[in-house]
Amino acid sequence: MQISTAGLPDLAALLQLSTEAAWNQTGQDWSRALTLWPDGCFCVQSDGRAVSTTIASIYDRRLAWIGMVLTKREYQGRGFARGLLNHALAYLDSKGVECVKLDATDLGRPVYVKLGFEDERPVSRWLRRGSSPGGRPPKSETWLDPDMLALDRRAFGADRGALLERLAADGDVFSLPGQAFALTRPGRTATHFGPCVAQTRDGAREALMGALRKHGSRDMIWDLADEHDDAVRLAMESGFVRTRKLIRMRRGGKAAGAWSPKIYALAGFEYG
Repeated sequence: MQISTAGLPDLAALLQLSTEAAWNQTGQDWSRALTLWPDGCFCVQSDGRAVSTTIASIYDRRLAWIGMVLTKREYQGRGFARGLLNHALAYLDSKGVECVKLDATDLGRPVYVKLGFEDERPVSRWLRRGSSPGGRPPKSETWLDPDMLALDRRAFGADRGALLERLAADGDVFSLPGQAFALTRPGRTATHFGPCVAQTRDGAREALMGALRKHGSRDMIWDLADEHDDAVRLAMESGFVRTRKLIRMRRGGKAAGAWSPKIYALAGFEYG
């Protein structure tokens, strides 16, 4: 098995992998990751095409995230994913990253346990089917002001500003100055709601209602921490239904990326 760094020339093959797995990622999502973390996107190639991937996203020295662990069906069972994960963890160790996290399926969890990860908390994906949105679509932005970025740093425990700025540029921002913000981005099958960070439940609701008034005609997905009772209730009240459950896992320190009641929606299983 030969591991290499994935780049923009691999975009078509990478998108094929996530589409085959019925994931929501678009070419824009892959391009964003390849641009933000060019040294942390790893793949195994066969016949000149990427057939297995792992992305190690470094936010700052306190925290990195493992995502996009994918292997083409006909190449599964050959140890490609495990080899890529070991390579990614060695890369993060060489950068002095204190804590590494990921969101694991039941199938992947035993592999991660053997690599030194431990369970942190359950997270889940919720889906709302598209319907006719009510009211006039609100005005949205494509940028986050410094106060909102500071709010996110305090809630998330690490600096993911570069990611948020790219997500905002690629999608929509719904914000209440000093109170809350939520981002949406287009997905292959559904609009993705999140992250959403808010001082109060009312602030989160207002940001969500803005997103639904603009994008409610399309299916929407929302990833959240199961222990966030207010987020769960808000999701249910807004017509979302839980469709998937994963386990957030951690390797290393506990401080960064800790759960906060201010985080109503995750950025996504691939981002934390």
